[in-house]
Amino acid sequence: MIFNPQGRHKLLWLCCGLLQIIFLQAVQAQISPCGTPEGKHIWFSDADKKLGYIDLTTTDQRIKTVCSTNKQLGDIAFNLDGKLYAISREEQSKLYRIEPNLNADPTTCTVEALTNSGALPSRNNGGVSMTFLPNGTALVSFVSQATIYRVTINGNNATWSEWSHQLGAAANDGYGPYGDMVYLNGKLYLTRNHSDGKYRLLEITLNTNDFTYESYRVLGKFQNSTNDYNTRASGLAAVDGKLYATVNNELWELNLPVANPGVGQLIGYTKKELPSGLQQFLGATSKQDPFGGCNTVDLSISKTVYPAQAQVGETVIFRLTAKNIGGDNATDVIVSDQLPAGYTFVSASPSAGTWSNNQWTIGDLNAGQTEILDITATVAQGADSDNLTNTATITSADVDLDTRDNTSSVAVEVVAKPCNSGIDTDGDGVSDICDLDNDNDGILDADELRCDTPDVSNIVQNAGSNYNPGAYKQQLYFFDWDDVELTDGLTKMFTLPDGLTITATFSNVEIDGGGGGSQGAAAVNTQPFKTWAHSWLAKKYNTTGNYTSFYGNQAVTSLKATVTFEATKNGEPFRLDLIAMDSETTTPSLGLEESWSATTNGGNWQYLDHIGTGGVWEGVGSNKITTTDTETNTGNAFFYSPNATELSFELKSPSTQQQAFAIGLFLVCDTDNDGIPNYLDTDSDGDGCPDAIEGDENVTRHDLNDDNTINSPVDDKGVPTLVNDGGAADVGGDRGQGVGSSKDASINACNCTAEPTRGGTDSNTPIGISTLNRNTTDWVTQHKNGFIKLESDKYGFVPTRIKTDERDAIAEPIEGMVIWNIDTQCLELYNGTQWVCTQKGCNQ
Repeated sequence: MIFNPQGRHKLLWLCCGLLQIIFLQAVQAQISPCGTPEGKHIWFSDADKKLGYIDLTTTDQRIKTVCSTNKQLGDIAFNLDGKLYAISREEQSKLYRIEPNLNADPTTCTVEALTNSGALPSRNNGGVSMTFLPNGTALVSFVSQATIYRVTINGNNATWSEWSHQLGAAANDGYGPYGDMVYLNGKLYLTRNHSDGKYRLLEITLNTNDFTYESYRVLGKFQNSTNDYNTRASGLAAVDGKLYATVNNELWELNLPVANPGVGQLIGYTKKELPSGLQQFLGATSKQDPFGGCNTVDLSISKTVYPAQAQVGETVIFRLTAKNIGGDNATDVIVSDQLPAGYTFVSASPSAGTWSNNQWTIGDLNAGQTEILDITATVAQGADSDNLTNTATITSADVDLDTRDNTSSVAVEVVAKPCNSGIDTDGDGVSDICDLDNDNDGILDADELRCDTPDVSNIVQNAGSNYNPGAYKQQLYFFDWDDVELTDGLTKMFTLPDGLTITATFSNVEIDGGGGGSQGAAAVNTQPFKTWAHSWLAKKYNTTGNYTSFYGNQAVTSLKATVTFEATKNGEPFRLDLIAMDSETTTPSLGLEESWSATTNGGNWQYLDHIGTGGVWEGVGSNKITTTDTETNTGNAFFYSPNATELSFELKSPSTQQQAFAIGLFLVCDTDNDGIPNYLDTDSDGDGCPDAIEGDENVTRHDLNDDNTINSPVDDKGVPTLVNDGGAADVGGDRGQGVGSSKDASINACNCTAEPTRGGTDSNTPIGISTLNRNTTDWVTQHKNGFIKLESDKYGFVPTRIKTDERDAIAEPIEGMVIWNIDTQCLELYNGTQWVCTQKGCNQ
C-alpha cells in the first residue's frame, strides 16, 4: 500500500499475484502526481507486464493500458517528486522509477532501474508492499518475510537499510510474515499473518519528527459474520483520514479507533462497492482523454455574476477567477468567454493580461497564482433562458491534470419587477424601480447619474505608485472622522465643497476586547488609508484625509456598529450612494478566522472596483456583503449601495490580528448644485435650456411639455419613444439620447451666439418687401446672400399653411421654399432634396 507524503493521493494495493493494483483518492494538497486527476483511478501492473489504470470518473470504468514495462512489478507508489515507483516481484531488491507519458500516441512509459547500495536484503521472495513516509523515505516488505527495509532515494540511487523496530517480538505471540502497510496520521498500519492462519491488523506509532519506530499494538483480526479471512492477498489504503482494506474481493472501510484492541478483537467495518467487471477490462486499450503526463499543472476557472437577477436593460458583472492549483507553472493560458445573445457586452477588466475578441490572454499562470477578469454587460432585449447561460473555458500549452474544472457557467435570471406600482417621479406610468429615464428628458438615468467632480472628490494619486489611478478617482469621496472616539451617539457633520451637508450618527456600537467601555472605544482608533499598505486600495484611491478608517487594535476581537446618514443640499433631501470598504487585510491564513461584513438599508450591494485579485466576497447583489479573505497584500475590492441611509458593520478577528472599515460616497451628479440630481433635473446645468433639447438628438421646443419633459408616449422602461429607435427625433437607432451639452453650462443649445458661417463671395439679396414706405434699395442689399427680405413692424409673416399630403402634391418644389406643416406643427424648408423641419440652432 502506498501513501503520497504531501497528501495529494493515497493508494490502495488491491490484490497481489499476477495483478498488482492500487486505488487512488485525492485530497487537498500542492502536489499532483502523474495522470491522476483527483485520484479517481485504479492503477495496475498485470501478468503481461503492462502498466495502466482504470478510469473511475466514467460510468463504464474505462481501462487505460499505458505501456508495457517489461517487468513483473509488485506494489506501486507515488513519492514526493510526483513520480511512480515500483518494487520488482522477480528481481532481488530492485526498485524502478516509472514515468508514464499520457500525451504520447501511443502512450509510453520510461522505466528506470535505481542503483542499489547499503544493506540489501539477504534473500528476496518478491516485493509485497511499499509505502512512502512524509519525509520521502520508502518502507518495503517482501513475500514470506517479517522484515521491513528502509530505502532512501536520492536521484537514481536507492540506499537500503533494515528499518529498526521491535515487531520481531511479536513472533513470540505467533506472528509471521507481513502483508500490506500504509501510513496514516503519524502511524503505520500493517497486516500480519498469525500462527492460526488468520491475519491481524497492527498499529505502529511513529516518532513525529523522524518517523522512527516507537511502539506497536495489535488492533484485532478481520472477520465477516462467522468466517475469519486470510488477508494475505489484501491491501490497505488511507483515504481522507480513513483506513480501508480489501478482503476477499470486498472493500472495507475500517472502524477506527478499535474500542478494545487485542488478538481476538474483531475489526468493525462498512462494506464498500468495488468496480464491477474489473477482470474483463484488463488488457483493453484507450488513448482518449489523457489526464496529464508527469507535469503538475492544474488549471481551474470559476464564474460568478452579480446581481443574479436583473431586468432587461440592467447591468450585470461576470467575475471570472482563473487559478493554477497545480505544482508547476502554466504557459500560454487563455480563457475564452463568448457572451450569448442574451447580453450586450460593455467592457472587460482583467487583473493581468489582455482582453480581445472574446479571449482573455493571461500568458503565464504560476503555481498557486490567481487572476480575475470582470466582464460588464447589459441584459439584452429578447433575453430568455435559452440565451443567458454564459460559459468560460480555460486552456494552456500544458497538459492539465484535471480538465473537469476548466469550464464554468452561470446564468442571470431575468425578472419582471412591478413597473406599474410604487413611486413614479415623472408620472409617466412606469414606476421608478423600472424607469430608465426618471425625468423624461430622453437621456437615460445611467448617463446622468455620474460625472467627474474633481472639486468634490477627495481622491488623489500616490506619488510613485505602481498602480494607475482608479477609473472613479473624481467620483468618490471618503469620510474623514478626524480622530473621533467610536461610541454610541457619536455624531459628525460633513460639508462637501458643492454644498452637500451630511450628518452621520453611530449607534449599536459593540466592542469586544480592548477592555470594554471607554477603554474598548479607545482601542478603536482612526487612521488614514492613503499610505497604509494593508488597505491596498489606496494604491488606486488615495484620499487627502488622515482619519478615513475605523481601526481596531489587536486586543479587539469583535466590532459592531451602525451608522445613519442624513443628507441635504440647497435645503432639499439628497440621495446618497454609500461605499463600504474593508481597509485592513482579512485573511484565513495560519488557521486564523477573520471576517468582515456590511449590511445596507438601501439598494443591494453592487461591485465598484478592485485591485489585484479582488479577494473573495459573498452576498454581492444582496443587502449584506461578507469577506473572509482579501488576500494579504494582493487584492481587495469595494462596493456601493444606491440610495442608502444606514450601514451596519460587523468585524471579527483573533487577538493577534486587526480589522478596519471605511465609508465613502459614490457621488451623485448635480451639475448646477441646485439640490436636484441630474437624473431628476430637466435642466441639469442650469443654463435655462432643457436637457431634452441639449441632448444629442433632434428634440425641439414643440416636443416638450411646460415642465420641459418630452411630450411623446414612453416605452415599457419609461423612455420617450420620440428618441427611441424609429422615433421622429432619433439619430442613433437606439433607446434614448446622449447627454449632449446638458451638463455644460457654457453651451446653451437654445440660444445661438456663434458667428455665422461665411465663405465664398457675398451677393446682394435681390428682392425686398417692406411695409415701412422705403424709398431706397440699400436696406435690401445691406443683408447679403438672401433670396428675399421681408420687413414690417406691425404685420406678421404667415407662410403657406398646408398638410403633409398637400405638401407632397407640390409638383416641382424649389430649394428655399417654406411652408407651415399643419400635421407636424413645424416650419418646413425644402433643402433641394427633401422637406426638413427648421429649428433654432447654431453653426457648430
